[in-house]
Amino acid sequence: MAVDVPSDLDLVSRFVYFGSEEGHFTVDPPKTFTDKTPSLDTFLSKERGSEVIKRLKLIFQTRRYITKDPLLFAIAHIIRNMPVTESHDEDKIRNEAYSLAQDVCESALDLFTFVHFNKETSPPKKAGFGHGMKTFIAKWYFSKPPLKLAHEVTRFKSGRGWTHRDLIRQCHMKTDTKSKATSVVLNYLTQKKYQLTDDLDCEDSEVGEVVQFLKDIKSLSSPQPVDGDFARSLIEKHKLVDRQIPTFLRNLPQTFEGMLGNMTMEEIINSIPKMATLGMLEQCSIHTPLIIEKIKNLDLVKSSKIHPVVIFLVMRCYESDRSKKYVKNYHLIRALQAAFTASLESLPSIGTKTLVAVHVEGKAAKQHVLGANYLSPILPCALMTNFLLQSEDNLKLVYFNQMVSEINLSRTVPMARIVEAFVSFTRDPANTSYDLVEPIKWATQHKKPFDNILILCDKKMVSSQADLHNAIDTYRREVLLPNAKFLVLGLTDLTSVTNKMDLNMCEVSGFNKKIPSLIYNFFLGHYDVNTEAMASEQP
Repeated sequence: MAVDVPSDLDLVSRFVYFGSEEGHFTVDPPKTFTDKTPSLDTFLSKERGSEVIKRLKLIFQTRRYITKDPLLFAIAHIIRNMPVTESHDEDKIRNEAYSLAQDVCESALDLFTFVHFNKETSPPKKAGFGHGMKTFIAKWYFSKPPLKLAHEVTRFKSGRGWTHRDLIRQCHMKTDTKSKATSVVLNYLTQKKYQLTDDLDCEDSEVGEVVQFLKDIKSLSSPQPVDGDFARSLIEKHKLVDRQIPTFLRNLPQTFEGMLGNMTMEEIINSIPKMATLGMLEQCSIHTPLIIEKIKNLDLVKSSKIHPVVIFLVMRCYESDRSKKYVKNYHLIRALQAAFTASLESLPSIGTKTLVAVHVEGKAAKQHVLGANYLSPILPCALMTNFLLQSEDNLKLVYFNQMVSEINLSRTVPMARIVEAFVSFTRDPANTSYDLVEPIKWATQHKKPFDNILILCDKKMVSSQADLHNAIDTYRREVLLPNAKFLVLGLTDLTSVTNKMDLNMCEVSGFNKKIPSLIYNFFLGHYDVNTEAMASEQP
């Protein structure tokens, strides 16, 4: 059965989705992408440039990438390395790339990241900012309403080694613009001794609003001790988020009191460990009933579409109490458990036949999961199994070591029962010897057709990568499913076993809140690189 060889455009798409052309995603992002996408260089020509820009635009519009960094790197690489035309005005490909970058850089952090990659990917003799880059950065600042700009530049003051002051000065931007309010923001960023009081008498209400906002932000960073009640009032007034608030103030309960009214359900849940260390979740605290009441609003939990892994990870972090600074509130834990169960009911269904194969070593309890070091590998395995049991009607669950054993569990089984089932296999003396190829061979021998095969393990052990890839090819041929998808989730190591030439194979190292969505999207075909299919999914 012939397998289509991926095109260079397919490999670039895969890089943008996973951060590598091999389809290997790691929870700890690589420090550089310069060696991760050699296929991108094949598009550095006037003839093929528009082709890759069109694909990158489609990927951005569907917004199914895991992180933005690979997309920003790809755009920066094109801009920096595309051959220069005689006239910048006629440089169509680079102009298209800058236009796309303007859409993709939605936050100041995106801007800093893009500038960083622009420098990193530039040839040695092209290290400075060119005309196009200076125009791009100026447009980013000038295109935003002044108050929105003020909020954004105070939300992300720096990133990737850059500050707003660096960018504005590098681009030789004129801070005196037609918009007085924008000028106030730019002068505030570039002039350390800029006096905001000078503009308060301006008749322009927009200027007054921006000045007052910046003054209030500045007052929170005062060298003098800031009163907690004063900080709370400003946070409530301007609806500030945590990044706009100095670090020392995030150790005050009043700071979270001010943010609570504007936090989403997911933000509240993610803040539970920190609020606990501040004593805000003790049974005697005045904040506890309000927070528990919000979490117990199961309709709000479902409508917020919080993924159950977000709730589970917070719940485990809170229960582990590593800081030893609070007494666990079991009313809160029960509320989180109810929210977790409610969120499970909102999981999407893959709707195809799926095999889940699990292996965890007996000593796995002493290991720590990459990206969630307060978890042992058996918990993410049980968690993903629980998700799929809840959402899938055609699911087969097996445990593998030297042989494969079927596990029969109902979709209503609790997490604890799933963990017990896996633990019972870890006591088997044969459990220390295993190979990822075993569940694939088992499915082939029994002629079991699965559209998707998910392998969950602590370490990705294979006798050889070639044997694994050959077993996958044999399985597809024997069961007549040439597009069957395989995903290997290794929780404790960065070993790579994937096949670059197999677009229906994916690999993950580590675990965090993004991984379940990655798995679902991969099996649902949302990372397939067919241009027509992607275009039809545009929002």
